[in-house]
Amino acid sequence: GIALYAGSVILTLLLLSAAVSDSFYNSMMGLLTSPLGLIVLAGFTWSMMFHLVNGIKYLFWDAGKLLERKTALKVAWGVYILSVILTVLVWVLAFAMKG
Repeated sequence: GIALYAGSVILTLLLLSAAVSDSFYNSMMGLLTSPLGLIVLAGFTWSMMFHLVNGIKYLFWDAGKLLERKTALKVAWGVYILSVILTVLVWVLAFAMKG
């Protein structure tokens, strides 16, 4: 939750910087494209993917499916694995589109 909140603040600042001035925008882009900025963005991306996949899991649980103990444990591991795979996919696509 904290990572999602922090990432939303960063995204808002980026959009605000684009509206305010070129120098503020360039400063924000410089910060976000630095190694620390990329780590923060990767963490934000993973937390978004985890939230998405975990939400889908809860939709199944609300329907009364996948609730058996062994199955629930496998699904829990699947949430982590799938969220990492989706995060890597998003970043690979982002860097491929950049050029």
